[in-house]
Amino acid sequence: MDAWLKELFIEKGFSAEQVAEVEAKDGDLKTLSDLASGATSEEDARSWAEELGLTSRVLKSRFVQTWLESKNRQAMLLGKKTEAPAAPALASTPLAAPKQSPAAWAKAATAQPVAKQKEVVPDFEESEEEIAPDWSWVKLNRPKPVEQSIVLSYVDGEPVSRPGGLTDNLRSSFRSSGLTSIEISTLEANLEARSCKALATSAGTHDGAMRLARMAGVTSKVSQENFAKSWYEAATVLMALDSRSSSSSKPIVPLTEPLEKKDFEACTDILMRRCNVGRKKDLLPLVTGLLSHIAEKERLAEKKAVSGTKQNSKLLPALAALYGEEAASEAVKATALDEAEWRWRWTVKTLFTSKTALALQTDLLAAYQKPRFQAACEKLSKDWDARPKAPPLPQKMRDIEALCMEHALASVLLDFGFGADAKGLADMKEAVGQYSKTDPGVRRKQMEITGAVMGKFKL
Repeated sequence: MDAWLKELFIEKGFSAEQVAEVEAKDGDLKTLSDLASGATSEEDARSWAEELGLTSRVLKSRFVQTWLESKNRQAMLLGKKTEAPAAPALASTPLAAPKQSPAAWAKAATAQPVAKQKEVVPDFEESEEEIAPDWSWVKLNRPKPVEQSIVLSYVDGEPVSRPGGLTDNLRSSFRSSGLTSIEISTLEANLEARSCKALATSAGTHDGAMRLARMAGVTSKVSQENFAKSWYEAATVLMALDSRSSSSSKPIVPLTEPLEKKDFEACTDILMRRCNVGRKKDLLPLVTGLLSHIAEKERLAEKKAVSGTKQNSKLLPALAALYGEEAASEAVKATALDEAEWRWRWTVKTLFTSKTALALQTDLLAAYQKPRFQAACEKLSKDWDARPKAPPLPQKMRDIEALCMEHALASVLLDFGFGADAKGLADMKEAVGQYSKTDPGVRRKQMEITGAVMGKFKL
């Protein structure tokens, strides 16, 4: 806080300790111009005083008087006063007019004009330099030139003059909406949005903007309304820019055309533009949600086809009546887990492509070619020979399948999202089987796997 502002506060009845406290709570309050532009009305100035810790009626009244005086001085310095301060009358002696302090001069300039003194004709023999009033000190009280802010960086295309702070556009919007410098500092510390564009997208409604202000530390209802005003202005500008850019961009074609061509890059671009997102991974919530929804629809359709009726509506009340609510709750949890497992298995099979099948077959063939699996095959073959009676063919096939599951299939199935059990094996065979008839590469790889396993046994 500069000396002129401190002197004004003390002149209005503030103590030096109170001035120091105001300076500590609002670091942006440095000049008369800052004080004059910090409030738009007396009520706004009183609210500002409360934020600065001036809670008594006397201190708030003094602060309002200080603010009014700063506005008068600012207007006078900018040439908005219609009457210029009258020069002091010449003394009867040819001495130069005494110099006064800026505060004393400003006080005298706003006071009532003094009675006109008798004009004294100067002695023309005296030098003009001696009788000319010395007004050179007036330049000390002229408004300081506006400092040019240095742009340190840009956020969303908006300049930032303070390291890690809000953009200059957002700070100006907050100030013009009526937020005080203390509230802006609080928002700068707690608000995630750092630009007008980010503020526009951080809330969807007026109430949402006020809730965002409360979460960022703005407690005053009026200030929350002012924050919502800034949000509305930013959202309006962003919508206008989006509509202008969308009207000039190429039209969005339906999804059916790129789907028929299997141009999934074009499909992704269409979805991104329709969802108004800038990154492909931002579409993941949409894709996963759609998959989960479709999987649940498929599960319900399959369940209806098998049972034909909704049995849970009758089973659960009966279970609760016999074994209690806890048993019924556990049954509900188990049912939910089974349904989630079904949806996952359906999703894995749905996302399974011919390239995925080839990758699984490659890993499985490598596992079958390892020395560990080869030694296990030789041991099983010797066990069959050592039996008094050779086991039948179905038993041998079951033994081979168990051997494959233990030494190769279990780890490979888990790597590709299938369960390491009979159900997972059946799901894998179904997923690979849908491509063995249409993809020559999958068919050849399946023949290699069969030869690598069955070539070790004499059936």
